[in-house]
Amino acid sequence: MSYEAGGLALIKAYGFKALCGAVLVALLYLALPPLNPDGTFNRKEFFYRLGTAIMSSTMLGDHFVAVVNGLAPWVMAHEFPGIFYAMAGAPAWWLTRLIAKWMHARQDKDLGQVIHDVKDLA
Repeated sequence: MSYEAGGLALIKAYGFKALCGAVLVALLYLALPPLNPDGTFNRKEFFYRLGTAIMSSTMLGDHFVAVVNGLAPWVMAHEFPGIFYAMAGAPAWWLTRLIAKWMHARQDKDLGQVIHDVKDLA
């Protein structure tokens, strides 16, 4: 098998899932754009969130479809998996936003104070 065929096989296997994740990110971007506290667009956070949502859609999409098919077979997730691939990326988008906001709130603290804050959370 040539390298080109292997690359096309990877695109075929993961491209649709990644595309669904990217579409979801576009929709989430409209609802919850990554903004700095001063209201300006945060490009770095956007690309982190984009990457994690696409990776989550790619890695967890099939598992999510299988769970939905097992718990609610009348939904027929195996016939229209795209929406479920996209939904598998949403928690990663929200989790990275939560982490970004938490880190931004503690940017003026030193490492010891941040470790103390983490211990307080647990």
